[in-house]
Formats: sequence, C-alpha cells, structure tokens
Amino acid sequence: MTIKPVVRVSEGKLVVKERTILTGMPENVVETSTVEGMFIGVDLEKEDSRHVVSLGKLKDVRFMACFRFKLWWMAQKMGDRGRDIPLETQFLLMETKDGSHLESDNDKNKNQIVYTVFLPLLEGSFRACLQGDSDDQLQLCLESGDAETKTSSFTHALFVSAGIDPFATIHHAFRAVRNHLNTFRLRHEKKLPGIVDCFGWCTWDAFYQEVTQEGVEAGIKSLAGGGTPPKFVIIDDGWQSVGGDDDKQNSNSLQRLTGIKENGKFQKKEEPELGIKNMVEVAKKKHSVEQVYVWHAITGYWGGVRPGVKEMEEYGSVMKYPKVSSGVTENEPTWKVDPLAVQGLGLVNPKKVFTFYDHLHSYLASAGVDGVKVDVHGGPIYVSDAPGKHNFDLLKKLVLPDGSILRARLPGRPTKDCLFTDPARDGVSLLKIWNMNKLGGVLGVYNCQGAAWSATERKNAFHHSTDSGAAVITGYVRGCDVHLIADAAADDDWNGDCALYSHYSGQLIVLPHNVALPVSLKVLEHEVYAVAPVKKVLGGGAGCSFAALGLVNMFNAGGAVEGLVYEQGLVRVEVKGCGKFGAYSSAKPTRCMLGNNEVVDFDYDADSGLLIFNIDHLPQEGHRVHLVELVYSLSS
Repeated sequence: MTIKPVVRVSEGKLVVKERTILTGMPENVVETSTVEGMFIGVDLEKEDSRHVVSLGKLKDVRFMACFRFKLWWMAQKMGDRGRDIPLETQFLLMETKDGSHLESDNDKNKNQIVYTVFLPLLEGSFRACLQGDSDDQLQLCLESGDAETKTSSFTHALFVSAGIDPFATIHHAFRAVRNHLNTFRLRHEKKLPGIVDCFGWCTWDAFYQEVTQEGVEAGIKSLAGGGTPPKFVIIDDGWQSVGGDDDKQNSNSLQRLTGIKENGKFQKKEEPELGIKNMVEVAKKKHSVEQVYVWHAITGYWGGVRPGVKEMEEYGSVMKYPKVSSGVTENEPTWKVDPLAVQGLGLVNPKKVFTFYDHLHSYLASAGVDGVKVDVHGGPIYVSDAPGKHNFDLLKKLVLPDGSILRARLPGRPTKDCLFTDPARDGVSLLKIWNMNKLGGVLGVYNCQGAAWSATERKNAFHHSTDSGAAVITGYVRGCDVHLIADAAADDDWNGDCALYSHYSGQLIVLPHNVALPVSLKVLEHEVYAVAPVKKVLGGGAGCSFAALGLVNMFNAGGAVEGLVYEQGLVRVEVKGCGKFGAYSSAKPTRCMLGNNEVVDFDYDADSGLLIFNIDHLPQEGHRVHLVELVYSLSS
C-alpha cells in the first residue's frame, strides 16, 4: 500500500489531500516533501536580486491573506481568486470543500473541508512573499534587497501544509518550518514573562515624548487609587538622550540616539548620577510595582544612532538610506517621503551591534529595569491612560484588586466560521474571537463593519452607513465556537452541551452540541460570553447538571476557575480572585461553602439554572485560590 503525501505536485497541479488547489504549475518549480507538508522552490535561468515567478492559477478557493499594507503593519484580505491576493502577503490560508469546482478524487473525503496554509520563508539572503496577478496566478516574489546579492536557485522558499483542522494545520506548519530553519522557537517552548499575568500601564498615550519621572509616578498612583494597581510599568518613548542632525535642527528633523543613558528629565536633581534607577526604585519600593520596562527602537531610536557623537563613536554608526521592496511602496506610496527614506538612518556597524546592545541593556539592568518593549509584541494587558483619566468600571472587568488578571491560555483567534469572511467590509459578518481557559472558554463577538483599509485610497475609509440604528448585523454563537472546548471537558463521554453566559445581558443559556444562539449587534457593539462544558454531578439523584462559569463580573469570567472536581453529591471549585461567582446548575444546591466551612448565601434562578454568590475578598495570604463547595441532595 502506497500512502500519498498530504501535499504533492502531480501533472502540473498542486494537490492537497487529493484536492487540486493550483493548476498550471510551471515545470521549473521544485518541491521537497516532508511528513507535515512540502517545501517549494524554483530554478531560474538568470541570477538576479529579485524574481517574481508563477506557482499556478488559483480560482474559486476561499482564502485569508495577511499582508503588509504598510512597512510596519499587516492587515487581512479575503477573496477566492488569485487576483485578490495582495502584494506583500506573508501568510495565506485556503479552504476547499464540497461544492467547489475543484472536486476531490476520493469520494470518502468529498464532504470534508480541507485547509491549506502557505508560509513564505527566508532562504539564504532572500526573503519570499506571495502576490496575485490579473490572470489569477499565485506568484512567489523572492528578493534580497541588495542589487549585488543574486541567485537563480531556490529549494525552500515556501512551505505548504494541509489538514482538516485549520488551527492544528497552522501549528504543524510552523513546527515544520521551525525544524527546518532552526532560528526560532514556538510559543509553548518559550518561558512567558511575568508581566503576562499582571495589569500594567504604559506612558505613551498619557505623555508621548514629554514623559517625566513625576508623570510616571502620577500615573501609577492614579491607577492604584482607583483599585486597579499596575504591577508593571512601561516607560515609553521620551526617556532617551536624542538629538537631530546639526544641519536639520527643526521640528521635522529625525531624532537619533546621542547617548546610552537617560536624558535630563529622568535624572534626579540632587543626585543626577542615579538617573532612571531612581524612578525604578520609586516604582518598586514605594508603589509595589513588580517590573519596569522601557521602550527603545530596534536601531536604538527612530533615526538610529547619530554618527559623529563622541559618546557613541565606538559603535561606528554611518548614515544609510533604506530602500524597501516595490511591493511595500505600491501598498504604501507615502513611504517615498517618509523621514527615514529622506533623512536616512544612523545604522550601527554590524560588527558592533552586540557591543551596542550589551552596553545599552547592561546599563538598564544595573538601574533595575527588567526588560525592553519593542513594538512587535502582543498579549499583555495594559493601558496608556493619562493620570486621572481612567474608566475604572471598565478596568475592574479586567483587573483584580491585587493587580493580577484572569489571563486566557492561548492567543485569541477568529472562530472557524469567521476565517474566510471579512468582518470589516462585507456588511453582513460579525467577528468572533475564541480563547481557552483551564476549564472553559471565552468568546468575543464584535460588529467591526463600516471602515477598513482601502487599497485604492491607501487609507482607512468608511464604506457603509454607520448612522444610529443602522448596520445591525445578526450572527450566531455555538459552544463549539470555542474550538478546544472539548479539552476543557476532559471527558470522553461529554455530550457537547455548553453553558453560555452573556457578560452584558446577564443571560444564561444551555446549548446542546452545535445548536446556535442568535446575537445582533450594531456597528462597534460587542458581546462577551463565558463558555463552560455542562457535566453531571455524581450521585445527584435523578441527575443534576453543572457548569462553572467563573467570576461573571469580569470579561474573562472562566479565567477564575482554577480547579473543578465532581464528587458524590458535591462539586468543588477552586476560584482565583474575588467578585461575583456564577455557575449553571440544573438543581438548587442545599448549601454553598467558601473556604473553611463558611456557609455563604446564594441566589438561584430555577428557570435558567443561574447560581450566583459573592466572594468579597481575595484568597487569604499564602493561598492562591478560594475553595468553593456546592452540596447537592442525594435523594431522587
């Protein structure tokens, strides 16, 4: 028996799980098969620093492309033809299913949706991206960025993988690329920094470049005074020593780094040698901030390191004038007049980069700074409010009184039924984002219609009416929208029933497997649902069903549920934090206990099964969670 590869090239076609994705593939395309997919390259006749080659025709296959619409930023684009794929596409996900003209060769797989992911890669000194043309060809663009760096042969410029689970397929694709390149680690292989479990504050929107020591302390005090103390602080742009070029000392002059140490605003007048160390000590010792980060650009500062400055001479900075890909300039024509393009970048000598970073980061570490913020990250929960200008009602849905948060376990991702719909442009779709907690899930629903990046106008543009009362869109939510909710159930016999609790309406409903609940939202409205598997309480008479929702006054209610055990007529729940705890229970418990047999009052709605009680304090010192016990009658 011969097992065919998941992804293969056959008779000029790219075939995934026996379905054709691309037709008319050129003969000079080369492929290398692996267990998880296939690497694609190309052999060309002429060496050059830039190549654009066709990989075949793409039609009637829904896709989602993530592309650079600006030099620094990516956006999404959906379509079903090759011509719809934008320049500078760095990630491409496709869907094939029954009903497409691209029929399966295998009847057993005919009704199965297959997802295919394309990952453009780095190969040697070249980087790859994808794009489409007017003839619906999917093209591979390969460029070195240097007219003198040329080649004509590529073997591993693109990786293609396929599967029936889109999220697993993407993960497996990145795992294969990791193993090939050996230049990065996957998220689960990295140690998460402590700030991801805490609430923080960033100085940027509050002060921009006018930030001072006094301003930083005022921001910390303001948030703590409202009951949401920041446990980490990011001192953003405005702390460094910078200056413009001698011949361009005006408001339009691009600023460059002139020293490793902080500027005068962060030097204590009485002891200027203390510098930023004084601010760090004030934050940590006086205000119980646990970690302080500072920002710097990857090149030191926006305009790089200024050449000719005595303090920076050893880093050998020279002026360079960046040239970007033609795909970037076509997507973002204003790059041609960007200050970096016009005034240039002070670039540290490549042989001195380690020394530069070592000196900069060693100085920061000696001052007690715990890390640096570079604007390519995501995940931590922090705000950038000006002191005294906070929405504490909102913040208290995110932050516990001790400054910790209820963090979901994964990156938020669109639900499977949202992957190929355009929630900003099509006028009919809601965006749904799912995530997992330890024992449940969370589902956010958003109406983002009405404005999006315009490829023709090269700016964010309004394209639908957003008048009051207009643009109401109805969508549907299901328990299985939380893609891994079965993992939270951890029970092979679980029937798929889920309890969904609406954060804003307070409505609780139990949905059987794959049954949908309608939700209607106006433009810019949203809803958040706690999603929890419904399971049977052991020995609960005729049968009692239960689901732990968590702290329902918080956006991520289920993040508070740290443990859940079903015993004979008893449910034990470990709860992080404090607030209004909610659960679904098909029968009323006989009593509810908190901690060391403290009986607590609870409210129970027999119609919906919503059980609510208040936990009015954080766990006692030395304890990470509250222990809640719900006792049920064993009589039938």
